[in-house]
Amino acid sequence: MKTARTRVTTGYLRFILVVVPLLVAANTVGPRGCAIDVQCGDVLDLDHGQYRLNGDLVCPAGAPSPDEPSWGGPAAVTITGEGVHFNLNGYTITRDDSSGILLFSGINVTGAHAHINGGSIVDINCPLRGSPDCSAIFLRANAHGAKINGMSLHNNTQGILAIDQASGARIHGNDISGNLRLGIGLVDLAGGAMITDNDLSDTGGYTDPDGTLRGGWGYWGSADDVRLIGNVANNCVRQGIRLSFDSVGNPPGFAERNTIRDNETIDNGRAGILLWAGEEADRPRDNLIQSNTSLHLETPGIIDLAEGFGPAGPQLDCLNTWKDNDFELANPAGCIE
Repeated sequence: MKTARTRVTTGYLRFILVVVPLLVAANTVGPRGCAIDVQCGDVLDLDHGQYRLNGDLVCPAGAPSPDEPSWGGPAAVTITGEGVHFNLNGYTITRDDSSGILLFSGINVTGAHAHINGGSIVDINCPLRGSPDCSAIFLRANAHGAKINGMSLHNNTQGILAIDQASGARIHGNDISGNLRLGIGLVDLAGGAMITDNDLSDTGGYTDPDGTLRGGWGYWGSADDVRLIGNVANNCVRQGIRLSFDSVGNPPGFAERNTIRDNETIDNGRAGILLWAGEEADRPRDNLIQSNTSLHLETPGIIDLAEGFGPAGPQLDCLNTWKDNDFELANPAGCIE
């Protein structure tokens, strides 16, 4: 009896020693246990970690970084871990303007396979409108394979911007309307993305002190092999969808082999869908533009679909395939269907 009791006790202790640390770890670090609550300035660096908001975040803006002045201040939240899931849980991230600092980001992602969903990011805007730090969600460095769904991004300078090696994003079912410079932008090597069923409407643009209009695109891209399917990009100041050569990227982006299908681009200030470059050699090519609805109902007489190069004017040929689109006016008229 004594021996049997000792064996039972020893086995029970082994169970405690093995199971209890696992339970503690699961509820502390978050990969398969309770999600970790996120606050302003947090860095989500736990690989496959589960994170969430437990209330709205109003985060102070930051001063330009001395190490990377072109990228400006810190983000409200930064994701560096691989496979991080950040659930905004129905809450909102915005900036505190009381500091008067110019630059700020919403969520800055450098880790691969991040998943962001379930909340809002608003008012991430700043006087330096073209800075990527004014993006609600900024994918950069090695942030490939990101998934973004169920988000509302409004009144930001840029909704979602992907640069560097941030390829293969899946951006689905988001309301990214009412931003300033662009709704979604993919440049550099941020290709191979799937952009589906998003609302990119009402991108308002902004005016420089010299009166130059900047931005105003629902989607702007120089990346390759992107699929834009089933999106709505209406009432943007410039184009609903624009593919364009980007000489600033490293390497430069030529916007090739993209598929633009089943999108709606109505009553944009200029063309609904535009593929353009400054020089003939830099023209976007080998793209498929199919079964889109692109019309100007309130302001007839504006070109609906166009491709070409140089100053605005009549174009002679197409380097892309246009088929089964619903439109009134096209340039060049002979090869856009």
